[in-house]
Amino acid sequence: VGRRTLDRRVDCRRRRGAAGAADGSATANVKGGTPPYSFRWDNGETTATAVRLPAGQQSVTVTDQAGCQSVSSLTIPQELAELAAGRRLGVKLFGGQSAIPGNIIVRQRGTTWWPGTGVGMGRDHTIFATVEGHVTFKKGFKGRTFISVLPQVEAAE
Repeated sequence: VGRRTLDRRVDCRRRRGAAGAADGSATANVKGGTPPYSFRWDNGETTATAVRLPAGQQSVTVTDQAGCQSVSSLTIPQELAELAAGRRLGVKLFGGQSAIPGNIIVRQRGTTWWPGTGVGMGRDHTIFATVEGHVTFKKGFKGRTFISVLPQVEAAE
């Protein structure tokens, strides 16, 4: 049985967009394996090029038709996070990303998103973390989307 490998290269860049937007982009270039390929980025995008990546550590899982998988990681530079952390409206931290107390998760006017556990909501409807953990978005009561920060569960020894 021959060994199959997927060679991949991931490049990142910043698209010109509004401050406050998660608009870093990256493209997975794949060689080897058996096409077609499927892609799964940390933020849920499923194409070879992800266009809504926030700054920080990102990864993509590439799977070929035979089921071989390869994971690549990249870092979108912090300078992009500073550009994206402006006072513009929108999601600042996405599901699965780490948050510490005080981190702004969403800037909004009105209540498109609602506070769940481990978060607070300011008078301007900004949702922010009150505990350290990972951000989650969950549909709930009356179809509302609730944002929570759930503490990271440590493995028992």
